[in-house]
Amino acid sequence: MVKKIGIYQDFRKPKPWIVRWYGLASMTTGKPKRYSKAFGTKDQAERFRAGQILAFGSGRPRDRAEEIKLRIFLADFLRTKRHSVRPKTHRQYQQIASRLNQFFGSDCLLRQIGTREAHCFIGELTPTSKGRDNLSEWSKQTILTYCKAIFNEAVQWELVARNPFAAVKTRKTSVPGWHYMDVGQYKAMLKAAPSLRWRVVYSLAYTCGLRKAEILNLQWPDIDFERAELTVCNRPGMATTVPFATKNCKDRQVPIPEHTISILQQWQLQQGRKRIPYVALTVRQYRNVLKRWKSYRKAGRAWENEAMANNMMREFRRHIDKAGIKPTGKLTLHTLRKCCGKNWADVIRNPKVCQELMGHADISTTMKFYNKLNRADMKEAASGIDAMLDRADAEKTPDTASA
Repeated sequence: MVKKIGIYQDFRKPKPWIVRWYGLASMTTGKPKRYSKAFGTKDQAERFRAGQILAFGSGRPRDRAEEIKLRIFLADFLRTKRHSVRPKTHRQYQQIASRLNQFFGSDCLLRQIGTREAHCFIGELTPTSKGRDNLSEWSKQTILTYCKAIFNEAVQWELVARNPFAAVKTRKTSVPGWHYMDVGQYKAMLKAAPSLRWRVVYSLAYTCGLRKAEILNLQWPDIDFERAELTVCNRPGMATTVPFATKNCKDRQVPIPEHTISILQQWQLQQGRKRIPYVALTVRQYRNVLKRWKSYRKAGRAWENEAMANNMMREFRRHIDKAGIKPTGKLTLHTLRKCCGKNWADVIRNPKVCQELMGHADISTTMKFYNKLNRADMKEAASGIDAMLDRADAEKTPDTASA
């Protein structure tokens, strides 16, 4: 590679002082591109040459950024993410790419999208479905997050110098609160459950902190009854089992309380000879899953966790009503996992332990459970103030009391 950056004269041109340098050798031709920039004075050319020497020495690329169109970059981005992210996430990227192409124009050069254009894109977002007048701030924030991830890739590929969406912000949205289900409500939920299988689902969520996909993909060999623990693990797809990847792609061990061990053993006995690989599926559901898995493979589609079971939320709401629970916030099957996180936070002083049990990639997510208040916490705070005031009254001297 020719590293020389030279200054040449050509008085036939209006700007006679020319700085020339070479880029990296092309992978196709094997020859480097030659670049040049003209200046009116020798002093200007020497200053530019000195700046280029410093820039190239610090690692800046010698070649100019490729003039790439938005649609070409987005197509390359989607192709690289096809097998590295979940199918649901890939669909989200496809939707955002469609929005970007439609707003900026598919033939727009990538470098033409600056911070001002990024602000305009987010500010003019509209719903894709009919019957809605505007897009919620929560949806705008989600789209902005995906846009930042897409253009971060463009920066890493050295197609643009900086991310145009990095400085864009949306209006802060209030995070909806979730209902903390105490032990009494949890036991009422178990009584309202119509079958032992549903009690297995609820106990795994409430006492082991498993996500919905982790419950549905849990297999009997993953449970060690002697050690009273289960393993949430990644698994490739086979003829009789579907593929599964944990949320942060890491396996983890979770302790099982005796309460849940008892429910699992009862369910195991009830299944008897009809026992299937999956803990939380019935025989009929398992057969349906195998049919879907076969059709997915035939069509060349990536497997999605949503195909494991249908209508779980509908059944969950029925059980909530039957148990007589009146939610004070958002209450879903995933909320039971959050309740488990809150319960662990109350008894486990080390947040890192709770983080590992919950399977969080970021400890800041775990810390939310340590800051979550419930009615018991609020009553304890009030009673603590009462106790402090009572102690102050008891410590008064006779003179102070008479005064």
